[in-house]
Amino acid sequence: MNGTIEDKAVNEINDQELLIQFKKIDKKPESIKSLLKEFLDAFIFKTTVQGLSNQ
Repeated sequence: MNGTIEDKAVNEINDQELLIQFKKIDKKPESIKSLLKEFLDAFIFKTTVQGLSNQ
């Protein structure tokens, strides 16, 4: 695939507010980015499990 990671993000993330938030977080120290990644992993896991239990 061609293009920068930012180009790919702009093409894949439809929610502009979310894209702006990710750009702001990207400028933070690694420790903060790592914390956000852990939160997102937990949130995605939780919502996935909830979705499976609702089927």
